[in-house]
Amino acid sequence: MFKKAMVPSAQGLFECDALELDGVLWLVPEWLHNEAEGWMKPAWMIRLTGAVRYQPTLGGAFGDYVVNDPIPMVVFEGSAREADGVLFEVVRDADIHIPTGGLQ
Repeated sequence: MFKKAMVPSAQGLFECDALELDGVLWLVPEWLHNEAEGWMKPAWMIRLTGAVRYQPTLGGAFGDYVVNDPIPMVVFEGSAREADGVLFEVVRDADIHIPTGGLQ
């Protein structure tokens, strides 16, 4: 379920968490954690289809995927869904809870 992707931006290349859900890859730049209940969920997710090309690296040195097209920082940081005339699919507050173990 958890993957790592290398993502180009104007500021350089950086690593980002990714989730594969129903055959679709999503970047997860930030997580919300609920330690008391023992789960985390994406603060927002960016769908990697259409406007964003990517390729698998089969667990190489660059993670599981390399994103071929830069993602504008306003999209990556969650402040916009559109940049440079390109509309990105960004989902906020997705109903996805991933167990983390919580407090014992």
